Amino acid sequence: MSSDEKKRRRERFLLDRFLEKQGMKPKSIDQLEPPSPDFLIDLDGRLVGIEITEIFIRPDNSIKYPRAAEEPLLQEIESITDHIVSQAREIYFQANNALVLSTIVFAQITRDKQDGRRVAELIADKVEDMVARNPSEVVDWKPVMGDHEAHLLSKTVAFIHVRRVPEKRFARWTVARAGAVATLTPKHLQDRITTKARKLKNYGNNKNIEEIWLLMIADRGRPSQMLRRGPDFSSKSLSSPFAKTFYYCYGAEEPTGAL
Repeated sequence: MSSDEKKRRRERFLLDRFLEKQGMKPKSIDQLEPPSPDFLIDLDGRLVGIEITEIFIRPDNSIKYPRAAEEPLLQEIESITDHIVSQAREIYFQANNALVLSTIVFAQITRDKQDGRRVAELIADKVEDMVARNPSEVVDWKPVMGDHEAHLLSKTVAFIHVRRVPEKRFARWTVARAGAVATLTPKHLQDRITTKARKLKNYGNNKNIEEIWLLMIADRGRPSQMLRRGPDFSSKSLSSPFAKTFYYCYGAEEPTGAL
């Protein structure tokens, strides 16, 4: 699956969760192509275009997130590690190995695609070896001091957890991540509104759309998006040219509504 297709599926998933949260039940939902907004929904005969954008923690958001110029952003780390683990899973199952669920903890990442592919191959090989050598249902691995076997794996991966599963639908491979919740500020949202507002003039080409909404989303399941409104957060200063502008925090019990 291409990165564009993954992005489109994720956006549809997040839109569905938002609509459920709002109690909205469109008659239809169509995913559009640029320069149209991301989605067109039919709300009782009213056609509404919805542009979706995700909100990420910025490096300057808090002193808890310092980084040197050459260090990757949290969302880049997520993208790279997710891709490596997806490749590893594909390599592992293409060899008709036993069904397993696996969780991987990374010690560091590499931007080099060839190294990333090699790490994926090493992860797949290691999981295969773990399963072959251990008859138990659950097996863990971590590099040991002085272990020169597959040095790139030992340098890149800190821990691998494997559990045998009865069906392929349970054989999920994931990246274990930790993160701290950062404070959402009105500037976070205003910056995204301003950026997305530049696209509004292009949406006029679709004459069927009666109004355009902007949906800004933070996914609390991702360290790069673990944002929470502070006690003094106020949306009164926000200015938006969209017919309606929403902020939705997926995975958190926060109020969701038009700003």
